[in-house]
Amino acid sequence: MVEYKEVVDADRQEIVDLLTETFCVHNVPCRELGLTFDEMRPVMELFFEQTKDCRYKALLDGKIAGVILVGHPDDAPPVLRGISEIMEDLYKDVEIPEKALLVHVTAVGGDYQGKGISSALRNMAFTHGQKNGYKYIMSESFSDITDHYYKSKGGKALSRSGPATLWCLEITA
Repeated sequence: MVEYKEVVDADRQEIVDLLTETFCVHNVPCRELGLTFDEMRPVMELFFEQTKDCRYKALLDGKIAGVILVGHPDDAPPVLRGISEIMEDLYKDVEIPEKALLVHVTAVGGDYQGKGISSALRNMAFTHGQKNGYKYIMSESFSDITDHYYKSKGGKALSRSGPATLWCLEITA
């Protein structure tokens, strides 16, 4: 049975490792660009630091199976070879709505994918947004699965750049 909890600082190493491995192995742009574990790790460390107010984990058999890190759209984006250009283009003509949260990263370990963990973590982020007065959740997507999720929730694609889509979803009470 999957258990969902808030992330604590003691989870840092395990979460950064999970995020780095998941992105290097499963994220299509990262794979196609040949981004290495050493290049990705500092980016995931930065995301971990920037998202102290909304971080959730999924635990299965005592291991962290998945994680979502949510912050603010004005958090400083990391510089990452090949990806920074896509992200800059994705945001260039977009007006960020007031009272918005941004899903920086969602990751589920390879052995745990397909069990609804990612959707449950996103739903926890929406609940966090509702409880804290946010009106929108934004997310960058690099996969058809994530695109389908946001479409099914009534999300609006604000822009596209290469393999990426920027989604905005109104949080309803």
